[in-house]
Amino acid sequence: MISGFGRIFAGWVLLSVALASASPADIGDDLTQLLSAEVPGIAAAAYLQGEVVAAGVAGYRKVGSPEKVTLEDRFHLGSCTKSMTATLAAILVKEGEISWSTTCGEAFGEMKMNSAFRKVTLKELLTNTGGLPTDVPSQLWHRPFAKNNCRKIS
Repeated sequence: MISGFGRIFAGWVLLSVALASASPADIGDDLTQLLSAEVPGIAAAAYLQGEVVAAGVAGYRKVGSPEKVTLEDRFHLGSCTKSMTATLAAILVKEGEISWSTTCGEAFGEMKMNSAFRKVTLKELLTNTGGLPTDVPSQLWHRPFAKNNCRKIS
């Protein structure tokens, strides 16, 4: 069941795509109504055929801060990337590019990896049953998410 926030956001995205124009629409005012005490700031963008058709921000950088969120700010997505990754994988499966049984070895060819992971399937990765360690050292994430490696979308 979609939450109230989910319905508002989904409706907004559909409307934004329907009203797509040459320059991105500013949707900051629309985002303001999605804020709550637990979410001090929010940013969103809608893409249509590879182009940004709407983008906006609302709220503050952190609870109690007078500093407003900007389109240039980077957000920590945390566990949100899990659902994004699963969605992208499902799209690739639907398009026939890969299957749920595609292994890491098949997908990444000769890329250097632990040999035990070559037989792990997409399904196993997405259901956390592929045998990967549960506690990955935090320093593993420092380099990929360093400031210079982040990509600006607006």
